[in-house]
Amino acid sequence: SVVESIDYDPTTNRASAVRVIDANTRQKLRFTSKMVFLCGSTIGSTQILLNSKSESFPNGLGNTSGVLGRYLMDHTYGNGALGMMPGYLDKYPYGYRPNQIYIPRFKNLRENDQPYLRGYGYQAAAQRLGWNSKFSMVPGIGAKFKEAMKGPGPWIMYVAGFGEVLPDHENHMFLHPKKKD
Repeated sequence: SVVESIDYDPTTNRASAVRVIDANTRQKLRFTSKMVFLCGSTIGSTQILLNSKSESFPNGLGNTSGVLGRYLMDHTYGNGALGMMPGYLDKYPYGYRPNQIYIPRFKNLRENDQPYLRGYGYQAAAQRLGWNSKFSMVPGIGAKFKEAMKGPGPWIMYVAGFGEVLPDHENHMFLHPKKKD
């Protein structure tokens, strides 16, 4: 099911139901509850709240100030590197896994000497690929490929750069009044 909106009950001043659309049949359903948690991503949660219009909230649930959809913050993610580590195929992290690392790089905290504000960081980790991750990493076709899918894959190490998006009134999203996703 895909969440479409949240219903608001003005008599209790609480969310009262979640409206969903079945991803396969496109049937619309409504689920009521005593409590509703919205645990989507930055964009996903904002989209649901903007879509949750009512007489009490004509611009979206909780949007009496008009700020909903503005000052969005998220991480940019893009450049990185991934490599297969040869060997260690007799090792597998049952019940535990290697930890990740994070390397922060803060700049422009007091002086604006770069064309951007604040900083960025690098995240990295090592892990053993599972069968569902190996399709793009293990070459092959046919019986040999199928046999390789039965066990764990190779060890990999990856590192990726992350930037931060600072809150800004111009960082915003809105829903088109007529076009639907």
